[in-house]
Amino acid sequence: MSGLRLSFHVAEGETENGECKQEFLHGGKIVDNWKTCEIPWRLHVEKKSVIFAVLAASLKIQGHSDQIMQFIVSSSVLLRHLQSLSGVLGGNNSLPILDNFLFELGPGEAVISASDLETTMTTKLEVKTEDNGAIAIPAKMLLEILKAFPDIPLTFTIDVDSFGVELTSDAGKYRLNGANGDEFPQIEELEDAAVVDMSADVLISAINRSLFAAGNDDLRPVMSGLFFEFYPESVRFVATDAHRLVRYGRSDVHADDSAQFIVPKKPLNLLKNAASHSESVKLRYNESNARFEFDDTIILCRLI
Repeated sequence: MSGLRLSFHVAEGETENGECKQEFLHGGKIVDNWKTCEIPWRLHVEKKSVIFAVLAASLKIQGHSDQIMQFIVSSSVLLRHLQSLSGVLGGNNSLPILDNFLFELGPGEAVISASDLETTMTTKLEVKTEDNGAIAIPAKMLLEILKAFPDIPLTFTIDVDSFGVELTSDAGKYRLNGANGDEFPQIEELEDAAVVDMSADVLISAINRSLFAAGNDDLRPVMSGLFFEFYPESVRFVATDAHRLVRYGRSDVHADDSAQFIVPKKPLNLLKNAASHSESVKLRYNESNARFEFDDTIILCRLI
């Protein structure tokens, strides 16, 4: 719930002109031009309510008034989305922030991301919130907590100053230490990107029928992915480990221009699992990156 939340120890005093003043620990204050102050110990007023409008007109509020972000989401829906993203998480991340899921809140929605710098995956889901902001939440710990919940509404309350996260439900309450969402790598926008639309079934079929032949040798990275060949009349997918070679072609998919590039294994395995119920996939690519878009999900990866 987005609102004005102020917790304070009372320190009342009168100014020279007779105003009544309340001072708060966080440095803000409420100055009431009335003769008396009757401010409750804990004030929580909905922004859109009539009470807030009256309060704002009669009180001068200075300092931090929006220190809390909050959203409500189904535990099972959130778990399903996070499990889809969890395949991105690496075992030995070079940046500690990459051990977190990034939550970016906007009115009525949350965009959640996971990244290992080479591959970034984002998904969008509906939540109940009016707040805007970002918070990074420890991925493995959050997944373990969500697995313990039945399908019930969860309320996330986030302190934007300390990055503390509190999960509240009828089944219990958990507290986590989050991190500054601004430290999380941002998803790149592709410049001068070409676009190819194809059926999700066609792309998944190509991955299933060819990717198994790709190698795992880090010393020969060009053999550790799937080679895409796009032509105006057809497309081809090729994989090899130098001992076996698979080439899978389709004449029902067309590209405006000819192009060849190699996509790593990891994003393709994520794609075939996440897009299994999708109808189509939009592929954007340039010389260095490829971006797969389907439903409310985006997978961005660096090309080999």
